[in-house]
Amino acid sequence: MLLELVLTALAILSLLGSLSLLVFLVITETAAPKFTKSIRGLGQDNSESLVTIIIPARNEEETIGSCLNSLILQSHTNLEILVVDDSSADNTANIVNKLAAADSRIKLVLAGTKPRDWVGKSWPCWRGFEASRGEYLLFVDADSRLAPEAVRTTLDYALREKIDMFSISPRVEMTSVAAKAVMPIISGAINLLYPMHKVNDPKSSRAYVFGTFVLVSRKIYEAIGGHGPRVYLNAMGI
Repeated sequence: MLLELVLTALAILSLLGSLSLLVFLVITETAAPKFTKSIRGLGQDNSESLVTIIIPARNEEETIGSCLNSLILQSHTNLEILVVDDSSADNTANIVNKLAAADSRIKLVLAGTKPRDWVGKSWPCWRGFEASRGEYLLFVDADSRLAPEAVRTTLDYALREKIDMFSISPRVEMTSVAAKAVMPIISGAINLLYPMHKVNDPKSSRAYVFGTFVLVSRKIYEAIGGHGPRVYLNAMGI
């Protein structure tokens, strides 16, 4: 009898906790700034600003073509598109070279051997920066597809609001059962730790960016050390 009461109490507490968490996530999502609303009225012409798009790629033959095709169609045409091949063993480099032959803005950069202490895709991102010329850098994942107005509107917004680093939350396409099961948990955890309204509040110390889309001015990227190991160690409090 006692065991049943304890289990019932735990079940009720678990249900209340889940409901509270759900309510909190709904509130934070509602309070989050909507970029589609923020860009209304934007029409500034920043065509003189060269934007270097840097795409770290490792074995991305299934996605790199669609990613590059979406960048080719950008309304902001003053682009330098650098695909940094991180020792791919598939057809990634060949696909990039084929598209580069048709569009001179696209270039293939070889990441080379990753030095000690460099983590994940930080090295190819840095190698892309070293080869870049743009006043603004846009880091994009190889499995991303950008709407035609994406670069122009985000650049316009960043310039209008005088923002040195700008990131947006992507719409995630989940095709597998595993992704559909895991992504909501990851998204919920991020919203719990970094509520959007606090991340966008200058008075709050909460800050993060989505690696899928990070627009940053060159001077700020250089000032903070870019994707260098020290940046990662400082972010982890080491």
